[in-house]
Amino acid sequence: MHFAQALTAMLAIIVLAASGYASIAVDNLRAGVSTTPALDEVPDTPPDDGAVDILLIGTDARTDAGGNPLPAAMLKELRTEHKAGIATDT
Repeated sequence: MHFAQALTAMLAIIVLAASGYASIAVDNLRAGVSTTPALDEVPDTPPDDGAVDILLIGTDARTDAGGNPLPAAMLKELRTEHKAGIATDT
C-alpha cells in the first residue's frame, strides 16, 4: 500500500512540474509574438444581434464533377443555357 501511495505522489509531482513548465513555455511564446491593439476597440461596432452569419461559396461551372459539359436539357432546367463562362456565388 505504501508503494502505491508513493507512486501516486511521484506522479502528482511530475504532473505539477510538467504543468508549470508548460505554463512558462506558453507565456514565453506569447511574449515573443508581436500584436497590435488595432482591433481592441473598434468604433461604431453595432451590438450583437444574436444572428448567425454564414458565408456560402459555390461555383456555376457548366460541367459535371468529371469536367464534362452538362447536356442542353440540364442547362435549360437550371436556367443557365444563355450564360457562358464560369461564375462564382458568394
